[in-house]
Amino acid sequence: MSNTKCRTGRPLRKGTPTDKDYIRLMETLEQYILELDGVDIQGLDELRSMRRSSVVEIQQLMQMLEFRSQTSVDSAPVNNSNPPDS
Repeated sequence: MSNTKCRTGRPLRKGTPTDKDYIRLMETLEQYILELDGVDIQGLDELRSMRRSSVVEIQQLMQMLEFRSQTSVDSAPVNNSNPPDS
């Protein structure tokens, strides 16, 4: 785990696409988008704009998580060496 910390002071995790926390977070963000899609804006442009900006922000968070998970997987050390014979 890295020493990088988020704004709350908690350490950032390097999630992978198979990590339970990563999967749960991605599913939660997808649910938020679906809930926002169900909001009745009653033809109000201001509400439409607010809903759209919220969806865009969630999509950006999802892209960031996907990127972090890929860099986390790509930068994982690979040990191809054989152990030394004693």
